[in-house]
Amino acid sequence: MVYNGAHGGKDVEVAHHRVVEDVEELVRGEALDELALLFSQRRKYKNLPPGPPPLPIIGNLNLLKRLFHHFLTCTSKTHNDIFSLWFGSRLAVVISSPSAFQECFTRNDVTLANRPHSLSEKHIFYNYTTVGSCSYGENWCNLFRITSLDVLLMQRIHSFSEIQKDGLSCQLLVF
Repeated sequence: MVYNGAHGGKDVEVAHHRVVEDVEELVRGEALDELALLFSQRRKYKNLPPGPPPLPIIGNLNLLKRLFHHFLTCTSKTHNDIFSLWFGSRLAVVISSPSAFQECFTRNDVTLANRPHSLSEKHIFYNYTTVGSCSYGENWCNLFRITSLDVLLMQRIHSFSEIQKDGLSCQLLVF
């Protein structure tokens, strides 16, 4: 925009050009600052086991290989028996030795029993009230007791055996 007023059009044009350059520089600087912050920002988890450094947004997905168990073996050799991986924004702690696994799930079983929550799971699992989605506690113990005593009772399983045989015979007839 050029303003040709009483104070001289050239001075106003130069001043306007400087303001535009300053704004552009500020935007570029803030964008670079935001990008640098995104790359250097520490996760909110402080006591994580060592692992390969994650990239923003994708985490360690770029490191995965076709044979997943080979990737885990190589990573455990590099980062010890317990290491952390980021699958996108989800954290996974991998325990690759039987002795470390036994220690984690005998001494810290209550701490490790809870599952991470997500918005989709909230709607799919009825606000985290199913056996597979609720956190460990009184509700989980009651659901587990009901499931093991009523749903997975041997008599109930055998009562469905005729239905299973009919379904299997129908599938065999199709082939």
